[in-house]
Amino acid sequence: MALQQVNLGTPPSALDGDDPRTAFTRINNNFQFLDTIGVSAPIGRPVPNDDCNLAMTEGWWNAASGSAANRPPNMTFILIHVVTVGGYVVQHAVDMFSGRRAGRAFNVGNSTWSVWGREVFLTDLGTAAFANILGTVSSSGGVPTGAIMEAGSNANGRYVKFADGTMICTSAGVNIQTPSFPANSVSNTYAVNLPAAYAYGVFTPFALVGPNASNDHYGVTNCYPSSGSQFTIIVRNGGVAQNFVVRYITIGRWL
Repeated sequence: MALQQVNLGTPPSALDGDDPRTAFTRINNNFQFLDTIGVSAPIGRPVPNDDCNLAMTEGWWNAASGSAANRPPNMTFILIHVVTVGGYVVQHAVDMFSGRRAGRAFNVGNSTWSVWGREVFLTDLGTAAFANILGTVSSSGGVPTGAIMEAGSNANGRYVKFADGTMICTSAGVNIQTPSFPANSVSNTYAVNLPAAYAYGVFTPFALVGPNASNDHYGVTNCYPSSGSQFTIIVRNGGVAQNFVVRYITIGRWL
């Protein structure tokens, strides 16, 4: 309810105003109302029928029974503050133990409550929520401490490192040319340098070659890691001596 106003009467005599008893009765009622809604006294007003949907008048409500209906998810012992305007009702809930907050509104147009929206605590978030998306990845004791992703390129290709330790390297349009392989040669080897090094020299390479003279060739017949920053391809050529352009992708771990 709205606070009651004392009728001061018409100046200068104010004889038509409230008598002292009536005036102080209004004042006492106002204080009692402020106590009831939790402004000037502890919040003791329980939600009607232990149902948060029924707390629809202004002020604070106590929904701390632990079993109140329609309370916010994952919140048990709560206090609810209500504000109203034009028949619309807004509830703000606070969990008495965790301090978590939630809010929702009542739509007078269709007589329905919205779903509770709960604020996010920092403890609800993983470390990725506080990390740069792109930057320098790093780790300490096997735990990621840097950015989520790191990307870079050089004359050997392009790499992307991820915070979980995964790394992918690609030729990324770099013009990697093999030497000329003789016609009908079977076991031509070529070492491909990578833009970044894999941990422990363990990764999986996949490579293709494009001929510079004739499509009469067998392509890459095998490829395997040579070190953490290099892998070897074996190319079988056809009837024309020629060199090849190498395209590759590799995947492994940077830590």
